[in-house]
Amino acid sequence: MLQTVILGFIVLGIALAFAVNYICHDEINTRKKAFVYYVWFISFIPIVIMPFEVAELYGKTEQKMTTVERDELKFIWKIYYWNNFINGWILVPIFTGALCSGYFGLRHRILDAVVYNITFYSISVGIIAVAALVTISQSDITFTDFAINGLSIYNSM
Repeated sequence: MLQTVILGFIVLGIALAFAVNYICHDEINTRKKAFVYYVWFISFIPIVIMPFEVAELYGKTEQKMTTVERDELKFIWKIYYWNNFINGWILVPIFTGALCSGYFGLRHRILDAVVYNITFYSISVGIIAVAALVTISQSDITFTDFAINGLSIYNSM
């Protein structure tokens, strides 16, 4: 199973390399092409992994997966999850902020984007924390119940 997944990743990587080189204009620098390639590669990983997950779920394979193969599949899903988490909450906001920054140097643009994002997330978390404290203090909900309900709401999004 692992060999098939690795072969799928290799085919996906080659196909995306051709697609990025075909779509991107010649004047686009390598750094931007590499970032687009990385984001696309991470985005298409479920296409490679999902058939194995579905086959295991419905038991349509000749052989059931061994515990080692299930652990390998879980490990690949964890890598996919954390890559998407880092992309969505760190890299994309910083790169977007760096592109919108008014500075000319790359270092100053990234530093400006990091400061902006830290400020934005700090204010957002502060507002949510104040709202949570006000809600807890004005009702008979305990903090544990509030945390459980908050996690339920967060996981349903």
